[in-house]
Amino acid sequence: MTEKASSHNTINFTGQQLLRELRFDEAIEWYTQAVRQQPEMDQWWNCLGKSLEKTGRFQEAFASYEAALKLQPNIAEYWNSCGVTLSLLSNISEAELAFSEALKLEPNYSNAKFNLRDLKIRQNQGNQPGNETAASVNSPTELFTDHDLHDLIDRLKEQIKTTPGDLSIVFRLSILLERAGDTAGAVKLLNKIIKYQPDDLPALELLSSIFINSRQTTKAISIAKKIVELRPGDFRAHLTFAEALKLGNYKNDAIQSARTAVELAPDNAKCWASWADILEHGNDEACYPAIQRAAELARFDPELWHRVGIQANQRRDWDTAINALKKAGELAPRINKHWITLGLVLEQCGKNAEAENIYKMVIEYDPSAPKAWNNLGVLLIYKGDTDGAEAAFRKAIEAAPDYPNPWYNLRDLKLARGDKQGAQEAKDHADSIKSFASKWAADDA
Repeated sequence: MTEKASSHNTINFTGQQLLRELRFDEAIEWYTQAVRQQPEMDQWWNCLGKSLEKTGRFQEAFASYEAALKLQPNIAEYWNSCGVTLSLLSNISEAELAFSEALKLEPNYSNAKFNLRDLKIRQNQGNQPGNETAASVNSPTELFTDHDLHDLIDRLKEQIKTTPGDLSIVFRLSILLERAGDTAGAVKLLNKIIKYQPDDLPALELLSSIFINSRQTTKAISIAKKIVELRPGDFRAHLTFAEALKLGNYKNDAIQSARTAVELAPDNAKCWASWADILEHGNDEACYPAIQRAAELARFDPELWHRVGIQANQRRDWDTAINALKKAGELAPRINKHWITLGLVLEQCGKNAEAENIYKMVIEYDPSAPKAWNNLGVLLIYKGDTDGAEAAFRKAIEAAPDYPNPWYNLRDLKLARGDKQGAQEAKDHADSIKSFASKWAADDA
């Protein structure tokens, strides 16, 4: 290896290039060095696992995935990868548990659904003919990993030509088409399955997910309702139904369905987060404790802690907001929005010096962070450092020419200096790009 894996971008770019070029031994060497240098980075452990898996070193791959999970136990992809390697190591019961954990975190995660279904079918290869479902197979199948998507699609289309009645192939192809963005093709195949097997749950679940994502409200609600009728004791069915009802603005019914999911799985963060989503949509006060509970259960999810911070800030619960946003930033230190929001909350508390340090920290690792520069400029005005403020606003403009806020702030600065012409020019430019304001609306000063 000629380069030293020293920075996040270098590690990611070079490692992914090695994987794309199928240079797995070099990828193993690269990511081994990466985890030695940055053992706290779950992404590197995950990529090391993928590299090892490609070379057949399944036990070592499992150990790498396990290390990633210890750092981020609430990422469904890592659980799915563990399940794949455990299955390849013939640890079937543990593989089943891993796929189930992935689905607890992401109920519509198609990879884990397919792998779990495939695993159960492989366990029951001795079943009597005539009991097949859409995922049944006549011969051992490969676990669904990151093979070339379009090659797999073409291969399955050829198989369907020779065995058009094999619904297992139809189901697998529908999953791949959905992943490839051909939702119309996937829906057509799923409807074919349901025509012959109306109660086929995996087909119904995938169809529901597609309708929800494409905002086909009536169809989504109809399919999700049927899933609940078939599986009334499964919290995932109620979560899907709640999401469909929310899409149709049936707020009370959506709240009730999400509440049922929470009652069925009170220790599942996804249930609490989904319930909070719906409550938040209706400005319900119960949203705050719900999202707090979700974050407590999913301790390593920065997005949930960020949402706790937002909710706490809206209620002027400053200490909770600051602590939650700090936690979000510590869990995802290179995601600017956590720190930017923290800076704004600190400003609202009158802690401008701390806010200034936050913005400077963001700028230090991301010199092209426009919001950090803009917000820093505002604070510098408060300190009377107008030259520094103008320089900060121009840095924000340089980083994001379509960001109107620094232009408006520059206008105010020029007005304060008595430069009416410069102020008007800044305002005119800001007005000319204000159609982009919604793009930058969150977390602005």
